[in-house]
Amino acid sequence: MAEDVITHLVGDFGPWQRRVLFLSWLVGFSVAFHNLAVSFFMPNIDHWCSRPPFLSNISYDLWKNLTIPIEEIRGQVRYSQCQMYELGDEDNYLLNYLNMTELPATVINRSVSCASWDYDRSLYKGTIVEKWNLVCEREALRSLMQTSYMVGFLVGSIVFGTISDRFGRRTTALLSILISIIAGISAALSPYYWLFLLMRFIVALGVAGLANSGFVLVIEVCGPTKRSTVAVIKELGFAVGLMVLAGLAYLWRDWFPLQLTISIFPLITFVLYYWFLPESPRWLLTRNRIADAEKILHKAALLNNTSAPNVSSDRREILNNHKRAGPANLIVHTVVDLLRTPNLRKISLNMFFCWFINAFVYYGLSLGVVDLDGNPYLNVFISGLMEIPAYVLTIFVLHQWGRQYPLCFFMVIGGISCSIMPAVPQDMDVVKVVLAMFGKFCITSSFEIVYIYGAELYPTTIRNMGIGCSCMCARVGSAVAPLVRYLGVVLDPNVPPAVYGSLAVTSGLLVLLLPETKNRSLPETLEDGENFGRKERSSSENPQKKIKAPTQRNKDTSVED
Repeated sequence: MAEDVITHLVGDFGPWQRRVLFLSWLVGFSVAFHNLAVSFFMPNIDHWCSRPPFLSNISYDLWKNLTIPIEEIRGQVRYSQCQMYELGDEDNYLLNYLNMTELPATVINRSVSCASWDYDRSLYKGTIVEKWNLVCEREALRSLMQTSYMVGFLVGSIVFGTISDRFGRRTTALLSILISIIAGISAALSPYYWLFLLMRFIVALGVAGLANSGFVLVIEVCGPTKRSTVAVIKELGFAVGLMVLAGLAYLWRDWFPLQLTISIFPLITFVLYYWFLPESPRWLLTRNRIADAEKILHKAALLNNTSAPNVSSDRREILNNHKRAGPANLIVHTVVDLLRTPNLRKISLNMFFCWFINAFVYYGLSLGVVDLDGNPYLNVFISGLMEIPAYVLTIFVLHQWGRQYPLCFFMVIGGISCSIMPAVPQDMDVVKVVLAMFGKFCITSSFEIVYIYGAELYPTTIRNMGIGCSCMCARVGSAVAPLVRYLGVVLDPNVPPAVYGSLAVTSGLLVLLLPETKNRSLPETLEDGENFGRKERSSSENPQKKIKAPTQRNKDTSVED
C-alpha cells in the first residue's frame, strides 16, 4: 500500500479535518430525527369508541362508564379500545341510561365494534394514529409504517453506497439531503396514509445515503491515529440529535409541526455542505482526478499550517505515484467485488453478520422506550443521554486496545448479560432491568466500534459500497428484532434475551478471525484489501511463501492460501 497521502501532506488531524468532522457531525441530527420520530408520530395512546354528536357535552368518564365494556388483557383491567355496548339507534334510548349507575344486562350482553374513536390527548395533541385511525383492525398499518422506513433505509444503503463510490462522497451527501428535505415536507403535507408511507420510504433513502457518505468522508480525511476518535465524536451527533428530538416533540406535541421541523432542519446542513464540505481527496485519487485532489490538499495544507517548502514536492511525488497507477482505478466496481477473493470475502461476510447482530440486539433491547413508565419525552431524552458515556468509553478503549479485541469483548460480555436474564427469578425484576441496561450499554459501544472497524477494513475503491452493504444487514437486523420480541409474547418472555445473548456471543468470537486496523494505513485498492492482514500472517507462518495478489479484474489469477 502507498504511504497515507492525507497524513503525509496535511497531518493526522488539524483545522481542516475538524471542519469536515463538524459538518459530518450534523448528519447525526437528521438520522436521529427521522429514524426515531416515529415514536412520537405513532405512540401507544389510549382510545375508545367516540361519543355521538348529540352527546358531545357529556364527560369522557361518564361516556366510558355507560357504554364501554371492561376487558382484561395480560392481567391489566381497562376499558375496551375497540368495542362498545349496542345501545340503540334512537337518541332517547341512550339518554334513559344517563342517570343509572349500571346498565341493564340486556344492554351489556350486546357489543359492537367502534365506528369512530376518541383519543387520550393528555400527552399528545395530534398523532398519525388519530389522523388515519390506525387502531383496532387497522393497527397492523402502524407496523407497516415502521417496516417501510427500514426497507427504505436498507435500499438507500445499497443504492447510495454505489453512487458514492462512483460519483463521490460530497455529491452523494448533497443529493441525499435534497431528497430527504423534499420527501419529508411532502410527507407532512400528505392527505393519504399510503402517500405518507411512500414519502417516509423516500426520506429513508436520503437519510441512509447521507449517513453513509458522511461517515466514510470523515474517516477518509483523517490519519490512522485519529480515525477512531473522530468516528466516535461524529456518532455523538446521533445521541445529541435524539435528545434534541425529545425536546422538539415536547415543544410541539403534534406530529405535523414536528415532521415539518425535522424535514426543514437539513436545509442548514445543505448550505454548509455546499460551501464548506470538500470532496474526499482519497476518493479523487482512486478516480485518477489528480488535479482536483491536489487542489483540495493544497487548501487543506494551508488551513492546517503544514505548507512547508517540502510539502509541495512531496505532494507532487505522491500524486504522481497514484497517477502512474491510474488506469486500474478507473474500473467501476460492484458488490461482487466484496466477495470475489478469499480474504475480502472472509472480511465481508464476517462484517455483514456482525452488523446484523449489533443492530438486532441494539433495537431488540431498545424497543418500547416511549412505552416505559413515566414521561415518554423524558424517557427518550434519557435514552440519548445514556449513550454518551458508552461513546466516551469507546474512544478510550479504541486508543488503548484497538478494534478487534474491544469489539469481541463488548459483544461477548453484552451477550452474556442478556443470556443470564432468563435464569433470574421472576421476583427479581430490578436485576433483570440492570442486566438489560448493561447489555444495551455494551452493544452501544460495540455498534460504534463496528462502524469504525468496517470502514477501515474495506479498500477505498469499494469502501462506501462495503459500508452500504453492512448497513443493509444492520437494517435487516433492526427489522427482525420486533419479530423476535413478539416471540416473548406468544411463547415465553425469556426467549428474546436468550436469542440476543447467544447470537451476540457467537458474532463476538468470530471477530477474532479479522485483522487489527489500529494505526494502520487504509487499504486503497482491491489488491491492498486482499493482502490486508493476510500477508503478515502468511509470511510469519512460512517466510518462503509468497502471496500472489489478484489484479482488479483478472478472474484467472488466484490467491494462494
